[in-house]
Amino acid sequence: FESLGLLLRNMGDLATALQYVEQSLEIHRRVLGDNHPDTARSLGNLGALLWDLGDLSGALRCVQQALAIRRRTLGEGHPDTASSLDSLGVLLKDRGELVEARPHFERALEIRRRVLGDNHPDTVYSLNNLGTLLQALGDLAGARPCYEQALEIRRRVLGDDHPATTQLLNNLATLEVAPRAIDVAVALMHQAAIIDDRMIGQVFSIGSDQQRLFFLQQLHGNQNAFLSLVHRHLSGSAEEIQRALDLVLRRKGLGAEALAVQRDAVLGGHYPHLREAFDQLSRLRQRIGQKMLAGPAPGEPLAALEQTLEQWRQEQQQRETALGRQITEMNLEQHRRKADRRAVALALPEGVALVEFVRFRVYDFDAVPARGEPRWQPARYLAFVLAAGQPEQVQMIDLGEADPIDQMIADFRAVITTKPWERPNGGGKVWREQTEAFVDPQSPSVAASPSIGTRLRQHVFDPVLPALGNHIQLWLCPDGDLARLPFEVLPDREQGKVLLDRYRISYLATGRDVLRCGQPSTRQPAPALVGADPDFDLSARSASPSSSARPRFHPARRSRDVERAQPVTRLPGTRLEGERIAALLGVKPVLDRVLDQPLKAIRSPRILHLATHGFFLEDQPTDPTSGWRDLGAIDRLANARFENPLLRSGLLLAGFNTWRNGGEPPAEAEDGMLTAEDVTGMDLLDTELVVLSACETGLGQIHVGEGVFGLRRAFAVAGARTLVMSLWKVPDKQTQELMVDFYQRILRGEGRAEALRQAQQAMRTREGGKYAHPFSWGAFICQGDPGPLRG
Repeated sequence: FESLGLLLRNMGDLATALQYVEQSLEIHRRVLGDNHPDTARSLGNLGALLWDLGDLSGALRCVQQALAIRRRTLGEGHPDTASSLDSLGVLLKDRGELVEARPHFERALEIRRRVLGDNHPDTVYSLNNLGTLLQALGDLAGARPCYEQALEIRRRVLGDDHPATTQLLNNLATLEVAPRAIDVAVALMHQAAIIDDRMIGQVFSIGSDQQRLFFLQQLHGNQNAFLSLVHRHLSGSAEEIQRALDLVLRRKGLGAEALAVQRDAVLGGHYPHLREAFDQLSRLRQRIGQKMLAGPAPGEPLAALEQTLEQWRQEQQQRETALGRQITEMNLEQHRRKADRRAVALALPEGVALVEFVRFRVYDFDAVPARGEPRWQPARYLAFVLAAGQPEQVQMIDLGEADPIDQMIADFRAVITTKPWERPNGGGKVWREQTEAFVDPQSPSVAASPSIGTRLRQHVFDPVLPALGNHIQLWLCPDGDLARLPFEVLPDREQGKVLLDRYRISYLATGRDVLRCGQPSTRQPAPALVGADPDFDLSARSASPSSSARPRFHPARRSRDVERAQPVTRLPGTRLEGERIAALLGVKPVLDRVLDQPLKAIRSPRILHLATHGFFLEDQPTDPTSGWRDLGAIDRLANARFENPLLRSGLLLAGFNTWRNGGEPPAEAEDGMLTAEDVTGMDLLDTELVVLSACETGLGQIHVGEGVFGLRRAFAVAGARTLVMSLWKVPDKQTQELMVDFYQRILRGEGRAEALRQAQQAMRTREGGKYAHPFSWGAFICQGDPGPLRG
């Protein structure tokens, strides 16, 4: 139990590791008693886990008990006693009791040197701990020899590329921050990052999806420190900036990359003997989601439901681990070797500029914690600009602190998503009267107070302009809350215009996705599928739905939070949209009986268009980059048991109201919801285009560095080459007209992103500018391959 728990701790799965270590401690206490050295070892390991989880008080109690047992049973000079002294010193340092921690570190180092010798790994551990303490006290001259001795020993004993050397390389780099030594610091951190990449491959080959994400979060501290180092010297060499972009390209969205590699390997036919295991895993994920959404069955205690879900989750992790071990591509070695700025720049079409945004937490190399100076400073946004065919011309731009930018995004979204376009005097007039500052930053009446849209553009786009040069075709890769922003609707510097007028903008999850654009399909896709206007009241019984008065949702918007109190109403525009688009594509639309089970079983339609209600449920707000204690530390928030974010976004289908009201929908309707979790199990490997003509289908839970956990991520994981989705609640009539125009352009051979842009432009000028406000046209963005449909 204990060994497995320690392995899981190293992989970042702290919650599961805690269960195994606690079981081990219980067995040792019952069989060996409270004063046995093995009991002390379990107490020490439990203390380390509680420390990782942020329970410093609990960790301190465990470590103090372990130290007392070892002193009694093994003596003051035993190596195991030294281990407890080291652990106690680490906890005291983490609590800010730096002076109190020092004698414990020094005593532990003395014992280990005398008993174990200078070349033992535990001696190296003590040297590193003492070095970090001295650095925290501001004694850089004392910290340096500790780090250098430890690194020299570890390299001599374990080799240059051993994973255990990464922390020492990073720690030593934090001392090399003077301008004259920046190249040394970058080289050290770059070497550590390469070693971490190898560890990623090993963990991804043996871990579950959750464990992979946990391990990536463990590495965020090192990545943030690397970016902080390069950011500190913005005027540094081009090589430093190139290395920073290479690191981002290798790491950003890597969790989704692993799932995509697994999908390609199995569904692409490379492992036919694993197809059944892959399908069984998909069905298990769906079963877990359905059970969580349905809640306890009549008479089923909540504890029984939680026990069932926990058993299924453990089975899920076991299946994910077993499947990953049999797919050699899961180590991502080949993908990571290819994913650098050179490969991306050469894959970009001529005339395109890639903008890779990164949200990172700033590490203050000069801070002295002993003086109350925090090492981790507020997060910032960076933008890397890479032009087609110019891998050596990378430019990095500091956009400023992230929190103020995130607040501006929220304020801007409030302006453009709550615009009452259906006003008596006409949307165009209301638009001009109430938001003149938004479209006309040069207006004399607002010259002293620029609009929120203008201020946001000045922070997130204007700083990038010098690096863009004459490029007007932009592929943007957002991070953090920038993923909630359609850049096209930002007001342009020219009076009365928006960025859509000047630039051709499309989106990618990460610049690495450029390497997938234009790749030929290995299989023949199925015909297009259009599903629209589901009958939400569809029932397995012949009786008609109740005619009693029920609260109705806004009939003009394609959205609804999943609230048990109210049913959803049908959308007239979706039916007309489905019929017209299906006619354009030469297929018969699926109307009324748009059912969950058959939809999940489809196999790669060339185009998938779904027009219905969408839903997105906000999670409790958290700071996605908080909780870091030191380099390589773990985000404590990552180990809390939040509800699966892929269950909080999805599409509503036939039978949803019936299921919601406790009725009996047809068996094929299931719960009437296609959640993002369901989508991850679909086969869309050869699907050229997915259009989600519903509300908020591009939203989800933001994971810095991993993207938006919702339909946006799910359809990419399922294999869709391009996804058109919305970032707010969209109006029914305008969406129907926009979509028909979009498909007409697609079928004339226009690129997917450009067809959407032209359809949006046409909507802005329709009916004399009645729909000029971005609320009517700006919600939809195009992510993925922006080019024309193949064939």
